[in-house]
Amino acid sequence: MLKNDIIQKILHLVKQEKMSQRQIAKCLGVSRGTVQAVAHGRRTEQFPTALKAATTWVVPSGQPKRCPDCGSWVKMPCLACQLYAQHLSGIE
Repeated sequence: MLKNDIIQKILHLVKQEKMSQRQIAKCLGVSRGTVQAVAHGRRTEQFPTALKAATTWVVPSGQPKRCPDCGSWVKMPCLACQLYAQHLSGIE
């Protein structure tokens, strides 16, 4: 996984310093493809800032069953759906 600070450094070097993708890749020890993906928005932060402060989680329990929202077999309530709902509330 790509760390958030590396992503931020790549974005800074691309936008502010106007370095080439090859130079950035060599400098940070990542592939040029990774730099390209970040620069074009295909790789983003692992956890957006709005999600880092999430404190209202409900701990799943009981037998696994199919989540009505995402369709995964999980103990309810589905953590993935909670995370997604938290993400959407941070965007709006």
